[in-house]
Amino acid sequence: MGKHSRRGWQQGRAEAAELRRERRRRRLELLRAEHLAPDRFKPIAPNAVTMLALAFGISSIHMALWGRWKMALVFLLVSSLCDFLDGMVARMLGVSSRFGAELDSLSDFVCFGLAPGFIMYNWSMDETMRLAALKDLALRPEAVGLHWGFALVLAVCCAGRLARFNAALDDDPPEYWLHYFTGVPAPAGGFLALSPLILSLGCPEWEGVFRSRWWVSSSVLAAGVLMASRLPTFSLKHLRLSPGMRSWLLPVAALVLGCCFVWPWKVASVVLAGYVVSIFVSCVTFLRAKAQWHAAGGAEGERARKAAAAEAALGEAEAVEETMEAEEEAFAEGGEIPGQER
Repeated sequence: MGKHSRRGWQQGRAEAAELRRERRRRRLELLRAEHLAPDRFKPIAPNAVTMLALAFGISSIHMALWGRWKMALVFLLVSSLCDFLDGMVARMLGVSSRFGAELDSLSDFVCFGLAPGFIMYNWSMDETMRLAALKDLALRPEAVGLHWGFALVLAVCCAGRLARFNAALDDDPPEYWLHYFTGVPAPAGGFLALSPLILSLGCPEWEGVFRSRWWVSSSVLAAGVLMASRLPTFSLKHLRLSPGMRSWLLPVAALVLGCCFVWPWKVASVVLAGYVVSIFVSCVTFLRAKAQWHAAGGAEGERARKAAAAEAALGEAEAVEETMEAEEEAFAEGGEIPGQER
């Protein structure tokens, strides 16, 4: 090997080593900046709200064990509020993640799949017969109001609904599904299962009817089936109010809030009844939107849009591959990456 060629080879090795050191130094600087940046606390905020919802859901079970039914409902209401806020906080901070989605589903399962069934199982029991059944097991069927199997059905249906929701996170549904959920959401399903308890608090004179075995069992079973179903129900995530409706929003919210302070359980009963009616309305509006979408050639447009998106993704991948090949060729020729300063 000649003197000049050996010197060039050694110089190329030195430049390559220097380039590797420069890359390592810049990578360490980026990692250090990410570690010290205050943005690292952002992902904690929505997850903390989700864990707070989980804590309130578990506390509602604790309240049910002591027969404090109103506090159990209040804790579940606070849990549902936290469940609504964690997604809002994640979108505001731009830190939505798969971990947050899985944690949110786990919290929803405990709060709205397990807790409502457990609360209704204990609330529907005849206390006198329950004490007697502790001494004589033959009296146990008479003490139980809600059969434990219905509580299991509610939990299983809620788990299936949440699993289906997580599996569809990466899907691209048609446009007419934008304002709808598939099935009743877990929080709404949980409160539908609790409807006999809420109605009995709103109308104490009818407590005997709402506490009957058949009413409680039917409510819990219907809530589980609605959660596992594929019925379209209204979603408020993409709701956009007109300026005229926004002007009425604050007075109506103030009126409802005032009524909640005076007649909290009656207002909750009316809201539950209104939500049941909205399920039928959402089915009608969904079928209408779907028919309009097909009439406007939405299926063909959707296929063309997906084909264009796939073609764009393929072109982007090819461009990245060509850039990497150019960098490798430039580095092999001169030991320098285009755009990279020595």
